[in-house]
Order: sequence, then structure tokens, then C-alpha cells
Amino acid sequence: MTKIKNTRSIRYLLLFVTLLAAFMTAMPAVSWAAPGVSVAVSPTEMVWHSNVWLDVSITQISSNDVVQLSLFLDVNEDGIIDGGDVGLCEFNIQDGVTNGLGSVVMPADTDVVVGQIQTKISYHGLTDESGLMHGVGSYLWRVTNTNDGTAATDAFAITQQVTSIAIQGQVIDYIWSNAVAGAYISLEPVFDHTGFLPGTWTDTNGMFCIYLPSNFSSNDVMGVSAMPMGYFVAMSGPNDEPLAGYMFTNALQQGTNVLA
Repeated sequence: MTKIKNTRSIRYLLLFVTLLAAFMTAMPAVSWAAPGVSVAVSPTEMVWHSNVWLDVSITQISSNDVVQLSLFLDVNEDGIIDGGDVGLCEFNIQDGVTNGLGSVVMPADTDVVVGQIQTKISYHGLTDESGLMHGVGSYLWRVTNTNDGTAATDAFAITQQVTSIAIQGQVIDYIWSNAVAGAYISLEPVFDHTGFLPGTWTDTNGMFCIYLPSNFSSNDVMGVSAMPMGYFVAMSGPNDEPLAGYMFTNALQQGTNVLA
């Protein structure tokens, strides 16, 4: 048996072990987990009247995995899906499974690569029913792998063209006068209109700004209406006061028209 007679060496050894333990304790935790699902959309931005496909690429999944693809309005534009954001649509897509009905507007895996999903979302058909998808605002496409629970998001935006006439205002609730975030704002034409008019969303303070299309005059629009999620919507109150709409027939001017 070898005996250590040098007590100074023992002290140095103990000191080294103590310093090593302190260093290991101070080191930040490092995750070695395998990367989760990933998503990328293209284009990442389009004008409200675009009539195109949105390409979605989902990677870092396993063969036959089922993913949930969801669209959220990013109300506070922080790039994170949180409590105030509005869910708009949701699809389940399985790796390697095509659309058996043959409909191109139903999202499905369109490639043959195992462990990867390529799909398309239709931004075609500018009708009143498609308005929410074309509303001016910031969005987040989120994909969740139902197999392992991992999720990822990619930002997407709908923009509007700046024209000579804008309408700006705030949406508040009738009872408490609180600002209403995430309400959909649409233009109300004077006469029946074929197709789709631009719409937008209120921000966290209930504020909105929408521009009239360049081919519209101030006499073509008589008002705006608001459709907030989770609210009972009525166009007028018991005394005929406007609740979910604001009428201003023939009152629009060049520049920004502020509704008060």
C-alpha cells in the first residue's frame, strides 16, 4: 500500500476538488435533447388582395408523424403565441398521406420525402368568407408534432397599401368601455359590392387603421363594422346608438379620418 506522507499535496488535492465542484455547480445546464419539429412559410408577407398559395415546409419529424398546423393572429406583435392572440384555423396533416379527395385546397403532404411535409394553404378566393385570412395584421403559423409534443412557429404578415384616404378608430365594449383587442374591422360599402374589401384587426389598445383601396372614393364606403371574438355583436343599441358599427356616409375626407 502506498502511503501519502506529504500533507501539503493532500491539501492541494482537496482544494482542486473543491474548486472543480464549485465550477461544475456554476455551469449553466445544457440541453442535449434532439431538435424538435420545424416550420417555414413562404412568402412571409403578402398584400391583402393577393390571390396566391402559401407554401409551408415542415421538417424534423419522423415517418408517419401527424402534425397540427394552426394560424394565430399575433395581436401584440411579439412573435409569441400568448393569451391575447386569436386562433383562426387549424389542420391535421400526416407525413406521407396525400389528400384522398383530390381537392387542392385541403392541406395534405404533397411530397414523397419521408420525415418531411410540404403543403399549401390557399389564399385564393377574395370573398367575404375569406376575409379573416386576408385581414391586415401580424400572424403566426404554428406546427405541433402530436407524437412528441414539440412545436415551432413562423411569422407571417398581411399588409395594406397606403392610399389617400384612411380610417382610424378604437373599438370598445358597450358595458365597461374597455378597449377590445383582436376585433376584425371591415369596410361597409354604400352599395352591394362584388368580391372582398380590405379588413384589419385592432391592436392591444383596440386601435385600428385601414386604407380605402385606390379604386374607391370617399362616397363608396358608408362605414366600418367590428367583429370581436367572444362578444355578442349588435349593430345598434336600445337608443339606436351604433354598437358594432360606425356610420359616416359621405363624411370621409382626404387623409386620415379619425372616428370618435
